[in-house]
Amino acid sequence: KILEDDEAHGMEDVEEEEVDEAARKEEEREKARSGGGDNVEEEEAEEAGGGVMKEGEEEGVEDSPPPHRQLITLDNIDTSQLCPPLPEDTIPSITLVIQSTISRLWIIPETCHRWTTDPIILVVYIPHNNTETFNERNYTSSCPQLTIIKFNAPSTQPPHEYPVNQLRNIGLKHIKTTHFLVLDVDFIPSADLPSALKPHLSITSDNNALVVPAFEREGTCDTIPQCQSLSQN
Repeated sequence: KILEDDEAHGMEDVEEEEVDEAARKEEEREKARSGGGDNVEEEEAEEAGGGVMKEGEEEGVEDSPPPHRQLITLDNIDTSQLCPPLPEDTIPSITLVIQSTISRLWIIPETCHRWTTDPIILVVYIPHNNTETFNERNYTSSCPQLTIIKFNAPSTQPPHEYPVNQLRNIGLKHIKTTHFLVLDVDFIPSADLPSALKPHLSITSDNNALVVPAFEREGTCDTIPQCQSLSQN
C-alpha cells in the first residue's frame, strides 16, 4: 500500500512538472509574439527536428536525394556508350526482340520459319505461382537462331499487370547485332522482311530509326490449330 502511494505521488510530481513546462513555453511564445516572431519559428523548427536550413549553409547531396525517375530523351542520352561506332565495312544484322506469355508461344514456330537468317530473342513472362509449363527445346531444336529468356515474376507482382516494357528491356540487353526490331508475339514478320530491311540500314548514322508498318489480316480462328493454319497462308 505504501509503495502504491509513493508511486501515485511520483506520478503527480511528473504531471505537475509537465504542466509547468508547458506553461513556461506558452509564456515564452506570448512574449515572443509581442517582441519578435522569428524566435518562435526557430524554436518550433528545432523542436520538430532542426531540419530548417539557415542562411549561409550549403545544401548537401544527402539532404536532397535524387528523384526516383528521370526522363531520358534523345537530347540528354549519351548514345556513344550504348551504341559504339562500328567499322564502315560491318555487315548490318537485325535481332528480333519478342516478349510473350506461355499461352502465346504457339505463334513462335511460324515466326522462326519466317525469320531465319538473324537472331531472335524471346523473353517469356512466367507469373508467380504459375501452373503452366513449357519445354524450351520444343522451340529451340527446330529454331537454332532462337534464344529464350525466362522472366519469373516476383510474388509482389500483381497478377493483372504485365510488365511489357521491362520484358522488352531485358531482351534489348542481350542484343549483339548492329540493329534490332521489337515486336509483340502476336506480330508475325513477313517472310522477306529481313532482306527488305537491310538495304535501308545505316552503320554510320546514330539518329535514324526505320519504322516497319503492321497490317491486320482478314480471317478468324477459334482454336490454336486453326490460327496456326491461318498464319501460314
